[in-house]
Amino acid sequence: MHQTAAAREAGARAAGLRGAQREGIDEAVNHLTGKAEHLRYDTALERGRPIATGVIEGAWCAT
Repeated sequence: MHQTAAAREAGARAAGLRGAQREGIDEAVNHLTGKAEHLRYDTALERGRPIATGVIEGAWCAT
């Protein structure tokens, strides 16, 4: 998660995004870094737990 957050942050900096242009990126980065311990998909899948974080995963888990 931290690599993904860092990549998003670097992309926003490289694009010169500021203020309102960065809001979505900043929210995503804050979510990924703040919830990293709960976003261990690899561990969940190893334990046979459904991820169900979105429409596609939720639909897959329901089948």
